[in-house]
Amino acid sequence: MKQNKKNSTKCKIKKNVGIFLKWVFLFSSQAKVEKNLKSMPKMIDDYRKRAIERERAQKAEIKVKNDLAEQARDFYGFSVDPDDERMQFMLLQLEEAQKAEDKKARKAAKKLEAHQQLQKLMGISSTTESTTEGDAAAAAAAIPVDPLAPIPEAKDKETDMKLFAKLVSERSKLAKAASKIAEEQAATQMKGQKKK
Repeated sequence: MKQNKKNSTKCKIKKNVGIFLKWVFLFSSQAKVEKNLKSMPKMIDDYRKRAIERERAQKAEIKVKNDLAEQARDFYGFSVDPDDERMQFMLLQLEEAQKAEDKKARKAAKKLEAHQQLQKLMGISSTTESTTEGDAAAAAAAIPVDPLAPIPEAKDKETDMKLFAKLVSERSKLAKAASKIAEEQAATQMKGQKKK
């Protein structure tokens, strides 16, 4: 009997512990559920945003594929399968053309930047002025200067000043030569008009 009592108390304790653990588990899981329910509207909004973004990406991909198919149709004059060698060839040509355009744009931007830096170093403004000095500067600026031409390195300030003076004198000579050529062309046009 004593043993039965011990076993029954052990069973009751186990049973009570089991019930207690169930309540703890239920309470903790209920707390988790309540916490998740509070954050559910945000989670739903995030899901909808991801779904919309996924849909936009798919539409953009389909649009790109359709545009490429249309370009291939214009290029060859008939519909081309996207996996066909001709389509791959056309894509290679388009890619090479795009690279060439990008390279030209980079070169032009680099050349323009170098030209602007050269003008800044020479003290020539990019806008023309109405004064006589401004007219001379405008005439000098009208003659294109190769901004990529090598500039010799000077060892001291005196050499730099000499080079600068030489550069300015050469620019003025070029400006005079350009104005003479323009006058000669205008004169030949006038003679051609008088003969007619």
